[in-house]
Amino acid sequence: MASKDKKLESTPCQSKSCVGKLIFLALCALFMIFQISQIKKTSDIIEDIGKSIRSEVCQTYIDEHPQEKHYFGKDLESIFNVKHALKTVSQNDFIENLLNGMDITQSERYQQDVIEYEKRTVQYGPYIERGFENDERFYIKLSSQQVGYGLFANVDILPNSVIGVYHGTLTHVKPYYTDTDYAWDYGTFPNPENPEENVEICIDGRTYGTWLRFVNHKNDAEANTYAIYVPYKNRWYIVYIARNFIPKDSELFISYGDSYWDARAETYDFEAEPEKAYNKEL
Repeated sequence: MASKDKKLESTPCQSKSCVGKLIFLALCALFMIFQISQIKKTSDIIEDIGKSIRSEVCQTYIDEHPQEKHYFGKDLESIFNVKHALKTVSQNDFIENLLNGMDITQSERYQQDVIEYEKRTVQYGPYIERGFENDERFYIKLSSQQVGYGLFANVDILPNSVIGVYHGTLTHVKPYYTDTDYAWDYGTFPNPENPEENVEICIDGRTYGTWLRFVNHKNDAEANTYAIYVPYKNRWYIVYIARNFIPKDSELFISYGDSYWDARAETYDFEAEPEKAYNKEL
């Protein structure tokens, strides 16, 4: 009997011991969770400090080297006073009505190579339709003090890649009046209001355009991009295409054509070979 009573008396002690162990383990678990959360908070703080330091270092570098500052499509209006063009628009109703009354498939340009232009419509029409509003493949940066800003690749660009569409304002070119520094030729057409007069129209990207207006000139043999006319929905578009591989952070160049520099020979004091003279300043 004495032995049996002894066993019965020891049971409460064992129960208390188990409860104590459970409480201890729970406290240990809570402590570990607390420690883990503190470590995570510390890691986040260190990461934030690191980001802040990197940002400050980058900003200091940019302040000391303004030529290295990068601008993007969203900066066109705030930095360069250029309204970002998502499509090409007409300067006025006269030009809009003039172009709407034409069939570009019957134009001299189109008839010179019908099959080629049909292919271009199919191949590049979707790019024109979709647009390049959120394109992050490029950035604008100071090219040189002589040339000004240029367009640079933000990623590697493969050969034959579509760089973009040169949007702007379809403008009536008037000699000695219209600023065509940022313009591509659209075409020359008979004036419906005066049959003896022609209307020359350009796509002007000076104040309404895309970052393609910043692509600087090199002669055709050295340019890494080129432009083509693409007919789409009865309008001509100018599409920029990569001629060869363009490594990340390389500047894009295109040939403006001999006529562009011939027209500016007096202004830029160019001699017999304006393109070669221009390249000396790059």
